[in-house]
Amino acid sequence: MLKASKFFKLIPEDNKGTSLLEVLAALVIVVLILQLFHIILFSADQTRLSGHITSASYYAVSLIESVRAEGNDSGCYQIGVGDSFNGISAPAGMQTCLSITPLEESPLLFFIEVEVSWMDKGVPRQLEIASIFRREPM
Repeated sequence: MLKASKFFKLIPEDNKGTSLLEVLAALVIVVLILQLFHIILFSADQTRLSGHITSASYYAVSLIESVRAEGNDSGCYQIGVGDSFNGISAPAGMQTCLSITPLEESPLLFFIEVEVSWMDKGVPRQLEIASIFRREPM
């Protein structure tokens, strides 16, 4: 094993700094670290956004199933932040417009449209789901 004094004797005295290869290797390492940091931030942001979309989707489908089960009257219902409809509460920060319209071709068929909207980092986001269901005559 080399002692420290012998190791420094192996370095030429005319060595005046780092070589180009060392600088390029350091730049590659820095770029890789910055890219990894960017990927982590981007994936965290997309995970949060997909969580909001999933919540809005589950909520909209729950509202459609609730209208089918309860048999609500035709019309347009505005569901604000923190409000509930047929016992189903809106997810945090989400507003909803629920529209139930009878189809002209058949009085037993109804068109349901659910529009869920929310703000995501100052950007308005929106999810729309529509369905047709048949209401049995009473």
